[in-house]
Amino acid sequence: MFDNPQTLIGAAFIFVGVVSGVLLTMKARKAFASTRWPHVYGELESAELKRVVLRGLGPDRIVDHGIGLTTNFRYRYVVAGTPYTSTRVTFSDRVNKPLSSLRKLQERYRGTRHVLVYYNPDNPGESVLLPGASLFNFTPMITSALFIVAGVYVMNLSM
Repeated sequence: MFDNPQTLIGAAFIFVGVVSGVLLTMKARKAFASTRWPHVYGELESAELKRVVLRGLGPDRIVDHGIGLTTNFRYRYVVAGTPYTSTRVTFSDRVNKPLSSLRKLQERYRGTRHVLVYYNPDNPGESVLLPGASLFNFTPMITSALFIVAGVYVMNLSM
């Protein structure tokens, strides 16, 4: 079946698309489930945005593609007498978002000390401030689908 390089490359693209799609779907399902998680009051320690350097591979080395922003929140909470610390604001924190969306999150919590923390009853160390899914949970799935389509296309070229 993998008798030529195009078939192998196409299969690799499909594999990456399927695996990333499954992982993203699992994350979206957890985001939906978080709307039913119990909550406690917690204490917000930080509600900042931090600069991150976006890096990628260049022809000879790792190159910087620019500066981006991400959430840099930190909060504490207690469940059944056990203290926890977390940084997750939403289930799409690690997705590249427009600056306006990040600023809205920051503004929402500016000057706030006490926050509602939604925690996973099966794993109280897993928590989120804003439960549920958003558009940003689904946009990366487009990339997964494109990998699958590209893989099928490349495989069809070899036939």
